Amino acid sequence: MEYRKSGNQICPVLDRVQFHFISCPPNHLSKETLRFSVSPRPRVPASPRPRVSLNNKSSTDMISMANSLHALFQALAAASNQRELRLRFMDGVGEHFGVQRWGIYLLDELQSHYITVDVHGMPNVDNFVELYEKVGRTVDPVMHYVVEHHAPAHEEMVLPPGGWKQCELYQNCCAYYDHEHIMTGPIVGGGSLIGAVHFARVGDAPAFNHQDISDLSAVCTHLSTCLATFQMRQTTLNSAAINRLTVREIQIAELVAQGLTNAEIGTTLWIQENSVKQALKRMFRKLEVTNRAEIVAQLRDILG
Repeated sequence: MEYRKSGNQICPVLDRVQFHFISCPPNHLSKETLRFSVSPRPRVPASPRPRVSLNNKSSTDMISMANSLHALFQALAAASNQRELRLRFMDGVGEHFGVQRWGIYLLDELQSHYITVDVHGMPNVDNFVELYEKVGRTVDPVMHYVVEHHAPAHEEMVLPPGGWKQCELYQNCCAYYDHEHIMTGPIVGGGSLIGAVHFARVGDAPAFNHQDISDLSAVCTHLSTCLATFQMRQTTLNSAAINRLTVREIQIAELVAQGLTNAEIGTTLWIQENSVKQALKRMFRKLEVTNRAEIVAQLRDILG
C-alpha cells in the first residue's frame, strides 16, 4: 500500500475501493451495513516499449542516391560546352536511375527533328531512331505529355492500367527493343522545348515511380540551366565580335551570310571586288577565323 502525507497525518492512498453491500430493508440501512475494504493497486509489469526499427539498407540507399544525384549536378555545372555537357550527362545518369538504356536528344530550331542524339545501351541506334521517328514519335503518349506540360512523365502516369502494352508506341516500336518501361524528361529554353532525355528499363525491371520523376525533374532543370548559360555566353561572345567590325564590314558579313560571291557583294555595295577581298581578310583577323563559313557561324545570332 502507498501512503501520502496530508498535513500532519500520513494517509493511505486509495487506489481501488471495493464496496460490499449487504441486502437489508432500506429503513434499516446504516453505516454498519456498508462495509468497504481498501486494497492496493496490483503491480502490472511494465510492457517493454516497442523499438522502432530503421531500415538501414533503405536509408543507406537513399543517402547514396542523393549523393549520386548531387555529384551529377556538379559534373553538369562543370561542363564548358554543350558537347561536354552531353558526355557528362551520359556518363553519370544511368546508374542513378537504374536503367539499361538512356539518351539525350536536342531538337532543331523548328523543334521538328533531332539534330543531336546520344544513346547508351541501345543496339542499332540508327535503326531505332529511324523507327521511332517513322512510327513512334507521333503516337508517343509520354512525349506528348512532356511537350504539353514541359514536365517529366512515365507510361503509367499517362495511360490507364494495362494500357502501355496496348498502345501503338509499344506495339510498333518499343516491343522490338524490349522496352518494358519508359520515362522522358524535357529540356527547355526560351519558353520552348529544345530537347528531351529518354530512359528505358528492359525485361523484368520495375516500373518508374514518383521518386524517379522527382529526380528527373531536378536533372532536367540543371540541364536546361546549363544550356541556357552556354547560349548566353555565346551571345556575349558574338556581341563582342561584332563590336570589332566596322559598319562596312558588318554589311559585307550580312551579304556573305546570304551566300553572295565577292563580285556580287562588290556590285551590291558599289565597291570593287578587290576591296571586298581585303575587307574579308581584315575580318578574318579580327574574328580569328579562317573562312567565310566561320564568319557566318560566329555571327549568326546577330546577323539573323
